[in-house]
Amino acid sequence: MTDLPEERHDWVWALWLGLGLLWVLTVPLLAFQAALSVPFLGGAPTDAQLARREHLSTWAGRAAIGVPLLGLVAAVLLKRWMAAIVLGSVLLFTAGAMVIEGVRDAVRNQPTVVYGPGGCQEHSGGDTRCPGG
Repeated sequence: MTDLPEERHDWVWALWLGLGLLWVLTVPLLAFQAALSVPFLGGAPTDAQLARREHLSTWAGRAAIGVPLLGLVAAVLLKRWMAAIVLGSVLLFTAGAMVIEGVRDAVRNQPTVVYGPGGCQEHSGGDTRCPGG
């Protein structure tokens, strides 16, 4: 009977567990704090509250992309191809969701274009309906 040396890589599992917990806990926590940084009911948010929300949202996005990217680099360096596929998929999904949300925000924040004359225009053949005329 041949005794094969058992290779134990507990640190690799600890790395994946640590990255997973970091991603799963950090991103929702930052996003939740960003959501709570502006008032839900009542008055308009102050500039400081809007700046805090923007700051927290930026860090949530950085963590959402950065942690899977770090894991993907580690997986490729350690030649853990299944982990690389999973982390690459998570990274693509997260980046895609962020791009879609960014496009949605850009479309939502575009000014409304009003076509036609900018004021009252008189027409011939009768009384004018323009104010002051």
